[in-house]
Amino acid sequence: MTVTGVEIVSLSKYLQKDRVLVVPPWQREYKWGSGEVTNKDQVNRLLEDLDEFVQSPAEQYFMGLLTLTNTEYSIDNKKVNYIVDGQQRTVTMQIFLMCCYEYLSRKNSAMIPVGDANLYVTLENLVSFPSSHGPAGLRVRFDQSGANTILQLIHTWMMSTVTDPIEKNKIFDNSSQSSKTQDNLLEVRKFFSDELENLDPITGRCKWFGGEVHKAITKIISGLQFIELQISDEQEAMDIYNKMNSRGMALDSADLIKNQLFAYVKDDKTFDEISDLWNTMSESLRGHKATRLKDPVFLVRSLAGTLWGKPHRDKELAVTFGKYLSGREKIDSVEMPFLEG
Repeated sequence: MTVTGVEIVSLSKYLQKDRVLVVPPWQREYKWGSGEVTNKDQVNRLLEDLDEFVQSPAEQYFMGLLTLTNTEYSIDNKKVNYIVDGQQRTVTMQIFLMCCYEYLSRKNSAMIPVGDANLYVTLENLVSFPSSHGPAGLRVRFDQSGANTILQLIHTWMMSTVTDPIEKNKIFDNSSQSSKTQDNLLEVRKFFSDELENLDPITGRCKWFGGEVHKAITKIISGLQFIELQISDEQEAMDIYNKMNSRGMALDSADLIKNQLFAYVKDDKTFDEISDLWNTMSESLRGHKATRLKDPVFLVRSLAGTLWGKPHRDKELAVTFGKYLSGREKIDSVEMPFLEG
């Protein structure tokens, strides 16, 4: 493994470096949400953690490790870094900052003292940068056009000068929601926006951060700390992602192969179909009595050996099935229900 850099960075420094952070094609799902954001899931716990930090005397709050890798790509003359590990936190914090900007700018300007007038500019710079191609360039985005459309829509909502929240939210009425990632992005936006409007019955102010949202944001962007780890090679980054996530209970070996397959899937519909079918397959196999058969990789490796007449390692499985999905590998008269809708 070639580590090119390790650095402790604040949220502000992490987001404002001269680069674009991109969720790579082999792990495009944004999972925080899924209709459960009010049931003490990750998003709600994140907001509670931020609230606890803001109202504590602590000056810093450690948010964990973020693993990135350099790529050969660029956007608006800015280098692209793939987010190997830390997608959910990075994207969620971007949406949170956009919701805070929208909330503060829509309220009476007297909410923010004159001395904090630059907070608007700071927040805008944390989520976007001037672009030579029309709309502001987002600092965090996906390798998935549908998801980027939703993020851009949230940014447009954030910058809108409409003061009536009902009228302002109509911008989302006709938004395309053809993938789970798009659904979850919109849902998390709504969650943060609704919570900022949630008033304390005693003070009549926002129930979060002691009612002082502007001061909370200042502390959050400077006090949240991450360890940023830079990996030189994309394949090494993918391997590290697999090794890190295979330690978790919710991500098994079949998911890891599936994530590598995403690099070959170009449309959102196929992306969601593969995700749903592989998750169903994995869940079914977990109930098998034979320990060996609980691991979906055994099934996939056996199937590959039958179809192509040779054993496959995990990396080879992703490449071979990826070629099949991209049309470069043909299999005559063979049904693969977990790959085909």
